[in-house]
Amino acid sequence: MPITKKTKEERQADSAAKYRESTPLGDSPKVGNIEDALAGIKQRAAERKAVKDKISQDAEVKRVERSRVESRSTAGGRLHGLASFSDRTRLT
Repeated sequence: MPITKKTKEERQADSAAKYRESTPLGDSPKVGNIEDALAGIKQRAAERKAVKDKISQDAEVKRVERSRVESRSTAGGRLHGLASFSDRTRLT
């Protein structure tokens, strides 16, 4: 079978035909009203932001409640068993 070379125009036409068939958006309908589409996007973004703000607000309330609870401290503010820096720097 002999090899036949196609012209540049034939190659472009073949690739364009394959591209149109293989793309998922080839048969999709046109977007009707851009303003409606953008309004929907903005509405969904506002809803996501509201949910995110509520979650972060709840987390902040829980964090504040945890910080109010006093933890037991048996160390007395000093490190036991280790030489402290203040013991070595006393002026006499």
